[in-house]
Formats: sequence, structure tokens, C-alpha cells
Amino acid sequence: MSEIPTSPDPSPAAGPRPGARPPADSADSLSSPDARGGLRPPVADGPAALEEPPGQVSPTGQLAAAAASEQPAHPAALEQLERVAEAVSQHIDEVNRKAGRDLPAAVLVGLGLIAVIGATLLWWKDGFALLIMAGLCVGVWELNQAFRSRDTSVALPPLLAGGAVLILGVFEAARGLLPWSPAEVALSAVALTAVACLIWRLPGGVEGYVRDTTASLFIIVYPMLLGSTIVLMLADDRGAARIVLFVLSVVAVDTGGWVAGVLFGRHPMAPKISPKKSWEGLAGSFALAAVVGSGFGRLLFGFDWWQGFAVGAVLCVVGVLGDLVESAVKRDFGLKDLGRILPGHGGVMDRIDSYIVAAPVAWLTLAFLAPHV
Repeated sequence: MSEIPTSPDPSPAAGPRPGARPPADSADSLSSPDARGGLRPPVADGPAALEEPPGQVSPTGQLAAAAASEQPAHPAALEQLERVAEAVSQHIDEVNRKAGRDLPAAVLVGLGLIAVIGATLLWWKDGFALLIMAGLCVGVWELNQAFRSRDTSVALPPLLAGGAVLILGVFEAARGLLPWSPAEVALSAVALTAVACLIWRLPGGVEGYVRDTTASLFIIVYPMLLGSTIVLMLADDRGAARIVLFVLSVVAVDTGGWVAGVLFGRHPMAPKISPKKSWEGLAGSFALAAVVGSGFGRLLFGFDWWQGFAVGAVLCVVGVLGDLVESAVKRDFGLKDLGRILPGHGGVMDRIDSYIVAAPVAWLTLAFLAPHV
């Protein structure tokens, strides 16, 4: 505590007159007993009033110390963390650039699709058939939008109605619930849908008639007729197992090709159609598809190793070709993706392109290798 200045008079007798009231700012009045019996603390004037008692910090001093303490205690460590975060972000951007997609979103959407497909396969086969029908109808709508970008008008209502009848009719006929065979149902549905599309376009006149009806007939076959063989596999006694082997093999084709292409891709396989496809990616697709086909073929059907290998190898070839077919369609339209309904994947057609072309070959291959399984 700073000392209080005293009077220059050294006489101890000096003091206030009897009965006189001391000045309000005198040191004696500040140190005299107050009404509560205690001593009032003396208050200094001038700069001494801002000083703090030794060992004590006022609230104002505490706030000042807290503000000063907000400076980084370890600026070097924080700078290092920022560099690491920036490097990770750049690496993710580079992977997304090579993959041509938003990888985190693609993974999340892929996991969701796997969950839905697995649940319907295990507990509700009719629901899986409805899922295939809905996905193919969305694909028809996406192709319709692509054709419209080229001033081509397709017969969308007949295509949607005929496609739904085709998918569900083939499925029910294969289960023996209709008096016709699956082939009869498929042929009838495609033929009647084609007739409906030709008639639907007549009111539009002759200008562009061949162009528009040809586009509609293209959609009947791709994706509807090719996709109907998926439910044809499903209707067998071991239909769920056939679908699992088919789906996992095609997933292996896509995954193996993507990983190998991102890590090792140097030599383009089809630069005019899909510049990101590489021969290294094809090798990765073949290797992983062969392993998955052999392993799950043995597990699900008791195949010899060469049978599962054959399934994986065949589906690798047609799966990659199916992807190239989709790429050719998109490049002809001048589009990167046919839709945006699936984040990280694009549209439904962008996701199922390999499956549509591979499905008929998978059905024939499994029918040959396991006709009674």
C-alpha cells in the first residue's frame, strides 16, 4: 500500500481544533473508525490510486491479463496443424478430380443404396422388383431430358407405362403367376409399347417423326428390355443369391477400376469416349472381379474356382463396355451426367449403366453354370 503523505509539522500536538470536523479528503478521516466500527481504507490521490496492493490483482487487471493471454501459446504448432489440414484438403481435392466425382458424397450414397438393396433382397423380393422398376423409370425420364436437350421428343407416357408392365410382368411370369412365359411377356410388352410410341408421335406432324420415334424405340431396349433380365434372375429359387453375385461382381469391376485408375492410371483406354478410363484401371477391374466372383461363387453356389473366375471375368468385360456405352451416350448429348438425383454419382443411369448391359450376360452365364442351383 502506498504511504499517505503527512503534514510537514513535526509536532505531535498538531491536530484539528476541538470540535472541528476534519476535511473530507484528509488521511486521518480516511483511516478513522467508520460507523460500523472498522477503519476505512485510505485512498491516495493521483497515480498512486491506480497501483494495486502487492500480491493482489483487481478485476480490471484480471481482464487485461485474460485479453493478453488470448495470443497463441504455441504459434509454431498451430501453423503446423494448418499446413497439415491444407495438405489433406488438397489431397482430397486431387482424389475427387481424378475420380471425377465428390468422393465422400459418393460413398455415403453408395452405402445407402447397398442398405436398401440388401434389405429388399433379404426380406421383400417384390419390393426389390419394384425398386428395379422405379429406378429404370427414373432412367427413362433422364434419357427423355437428355433427348429434349437435342430438340428430340420421345413418347414419355407410353414408355413409362410400357416399361413398368415389362418389368413387373417378366417378374411375375418367371414366378409362374401368369399364364405366359417371361419371353412371351417381354416380347408382347416391347411390341405394344413400340406401337404406342409410334401412334403417340403422329399428332406432332411429319417434321422429325423418324428422329423422335427412333429415340423412343432406343429407350424401350435401353434401359428397359436389358434391365428386365435383372428381375428374371431374381425370380429363380436362388434368385437373391444370383443377384448378390451379380451385383458384387459389377461393384468389384467399378471399384477395382476406380482404385487402380486413380493410383496407377497412365495409359488411356478409350480417350475419345471416356478419357478417364485407363488400361491400368481395366486390369484392376479384372483382378478384383475375378477374386470376388471366385470367392462368392464358391460361398453361394459351391462353384469351383474357375467357374467363379469365369463369372467375374465375363462381367468385368461387359461391365466396362456398359460403362463405355453410357459414356458414348452422354458425350453425344454433350452432358457430363444424365442426372443429379444421386449426389456424387450423377443420375440413376450414371449409376446403373454397367448393370444394365451386364444383366443379360450375367443371367445367361449363371443359367449355363448353375442351371439347377
